[in-house]
Amino acid sequence: MTRYLLAAAAALLPFAPLTARAEVDPAKAQAVIGMLRAYGCTLNEAQTGLFMSDMGTTPEEYQEILADAVARGFATGDASVMGGVTLNPDFCTLQQAPSADALLVEVMRYNGCQLEISQVPTLLMPLGFMPETFRPAVQGALGDGRVVRTSDTLLTLSEAACHPSM
Repeated sequence: MTRYLLAAAAALLPFAPLTARAEVDPAKAQAVIGMLRAYGCTLNEAQTGLFMSDMGTTPEEYQEILADAVARGFATGDASVMGGVTLNPDFCTLQQAPSADALLVEVMRYNGCQLEISQVPTLLMPLGFMPETFRPAVQGALGDGRVVRTSDTLLTLSEAACHPSM
């Protein structure tokens, strides 16, 4: 009987990581996502190996970050394959996104559904936003209710925009 219980427990072990989500280091996640964005929103296998140290991640961390992005709906592909994930166009850069406000909303959703004005230079400028494109994007998202001005320095996504699958 004990042997059957051990066999059953061993059979369940491979499924444990699927149910428990490890904490993703935000700085490393930004580095990985930023590198993908810099190279057309995907890296091939050779580029992944070449830029791994520049991103400051191990292969396992890289795969974990991209598996999280895929699971949360920001990317598609197979994170277990190096070079197997592509960021969605509305989470990539201003050039690939269908609109500036769609990109703004997705970046905010990825970053906890909030955006502090102090984050704009580090989070949005690398994506192609400039003052002349940022302000209209914010106004569009404020106008249709996806974004709410919480304070003079903080924007927050509405519940529906933060959790679109609900």
